[in-house]
Amino acid sequence: MKVIYTTTWWPGIGHHSALSGYQRLVHHIDLPKTLIISKMFEFGPPLVRSQLRKVRTELQAFSVNGDIVHHLYGEETYLSSPIIKRVYRHKRLVVTFHYPSPRSTRLGPRFEQASLNAADLIITVSKNQQTLFRSMVRDPDKVHFIPHGVEAGMFERSNFSKRNCLMVGLFLRDYDIAIKAMRELWNEGVNLNFDIVVPKVIAKKGEELKKAGPPNLRLHVGVSDEQLMKLYSSSRIFLQTLTDVTASNAILEAMASGLPIVVTDVGGARDYLNERAAIFVPKNNTRAVVNALRTLAVDDELCRRMGNESRRLAEQFSWDKIAKTYLLMYHKIIDCKQ
Repeated sequence: MKVIYTTTWWPGIGHHSALSGYQRLVHHIDLPKTLIISKMFEFGPPLVRSQLRKVRTELQAFSVNGDIVHHLYGEETYLSSPIIKRVYRHKRLVVTFHYPSPRSTRLGPRFEQASLNAADLIITVSKNQQTLFRSMVRDPDKVHFIPHGVEAGMFERSNFSKRNCLMVGLFLRDYDIAIKAMRELWNEGVNLNFDIVVPKVIAKKGEELKKAGPPNLRLHVGVSDEQLMKLYSSSRIFLQTLTDVTASNAILEAMASGLPIVVTDVGGARDYLNERAAIFVPKNNTRAVVNALRTLAVDDELCRRMGNESRRLAEQFSWDKIAKTYLLMYHKIIDCKQ
């Protein structure tokens, strides 16, 4: 059996380190495999460029000798595969989706539903996604929740030597609430500093956050892998205020670093965390964030206890373990078609 993977993301791109990201799955699949990295078109309107990129990537993937085509980021590379598959009938089609709701085509719900029905296996990285996608396809049994993974053993655990709170990333982050909470804690005189890490593509947004935040907020733009991992291991608390979430690289990285986590109670947050590792706060509730951060800022024992549970959970999401589930699913869809 051979698997052809497609991806638009590659280590070092975005805010997460080279040791994280969904494409890490490929390194742990003990099968012959090929990875197709999608490349942007340089001409045409943005939507046209996006669709052409998808088609080119799909044609490349199906033209490679193999048994399964797996779109690691369905929102970014899955468009014409259902049509191409009619030519390559022997190949099975697997798609993983990461967004809270389908965003695979932008060509309308009827086209989108037909595309989903053509897949042999649909993977979601949160349970609420699974419920949604099962309602959209003729065969709900082909939609499976398989958690995102993390290279847990490669992250150094925090020793809680510093009194700082870290927030990482861009997608679906609620920075308005986070900045308000940081300012309140500064005004109260709570001994807690703040670090925000953003990718270079939103450096301007990062500067706006820095200006809006308290004087003890430090902004880090486009940091190296080594710098990012050091920020995790030298932090005391990880903050992730969100508008929604399925799986979060940043949360998994923080878990692997043994950090207590303050997170908005939305989407798939509880698919990865429990109340022994995280303080869940209601959406749009600045006061709850302030209270959670204030508590962790002064309680060393609570931080260590929650951090230990975070690390334990991260080890359960080790890519080695997650990859075994994928291998079972690959064999299942191949066997059922023979």
